[in-house]
Amino acid sequence: PDIVWIRGNDELVPSDRIQVSAPTEDGDDTYTITILNVQPEDQGDYSAKVTNVGGTLKTKKCKVTVT
Repeated sequence: PDIVWIRGNDELVPSDRIQVSAPTEDGDDTYTITILNVQPEDQGDYSAKVTNVGGTLKTKKCKVTVT
């Protein structure tokens, strides 16, 4: 599947600070997002949009708080 990470209503673009990973061949089916050097503006509601041949699904939101 194709995975797009979203903060609020904005699609996150991978960069040096925002890293995304997909499952490996060892059977792990976990998709992750890693944010390095977290900043206050990284706070917000995160979700993922998953698309495959069967359609598109958006996950529930996860609230991230930076303190």
